[in-house]
This record gives sequence, C-alpha cells and structure tokens, in this order.
Amino acid sequence: MKLICWNCQGLGNPLMVQALKAMTAKEKPDIFFLMETKNQESVLLRMQRQLHFSNSFMRNPIGIAGGLAVFLE
Repeated sequence: MKLICWNCQGLGNPLMVQALKAMTAKEKPDIFFLMETKNQESVLLRMQRQLHFSNSFMRNPIGIAGGLAVFLE
C-alpha cells in the first residue's frame, strides 16, 4: 500500500495541480491525503476525478484556513 501526504496550502495555483497530477501518475498511490487545501468540496471532487481516485473523504476549510481531503482507490 502506498500513501502520499501533501500540505498543498491551496489548490488555486495551476502549477500545483500539474505537480499533483504528475506525482500521482508516477507513484500511483492507494491513498492520497491533502492538507490545507483551502477549497470547498466541489473543487476537491473535481480534483478527485482529475487524479483518477474512486472514493474520498473531505472537510471544508473554516474561513480561509484548513481543508482536508483523502482520496482512495
């Protein structure tokens, strides 16, 4: 089982999204945990589909801080 944890501090930067896609394509993790996403669930669901994960658990940020997402195969 392979797990990747990433403190991304916001997914608004397109370069960050490209880096996450490249990392998941190369490493093929079973679980991908994102911290400090600073994004609502709708954005994270789109990210889940782009990264080709079938399941997820998410917490919305409080104000402009926080946000968690766990993507699972």
